[in-house]
Amino acid sequence: MTTLVDVLTSAATLGAALFEGANNRRFDAKVRAAFTTDALMIVSATQALAISPAHGQDSAAYDPVKQEVEEALTAIRAAIPGEPATIHAARLEAVQAAEALKRATVKPGISVA
Repeated sequence: MTTLVDVLTSAATLGAALFEGANNRRFDAKVRAAFTTDALMIVSATQALAISPAHGQDSAAYDPVKQEVEEALTAIRAAIPGEPATIHAARLEAVQAAEALKRATVKPGISVA
């Protein structure tokens, strides 16, 4: 069973890895900008999950979320400057990780005044 803290820690590591890619001058400017956007997407999704977790502090429901985040982390670490396929894979995995984080987040209710 995965804890919320495990998921948040993995997501923070992923965000940091994406920011590292964004700061890596070996990648061209467009790729660095894309990694920055992806990192901000992960940070935003992580913050939302930290505030409104759908499954409490520990739940088996977090297992696939952590798996998605770990897959994205592996992909970003495998991204190679000048190798579009590895960069695309890293970005795709980052989007899938963000979506997994969002699925584990409680949706805000609609307030009717």
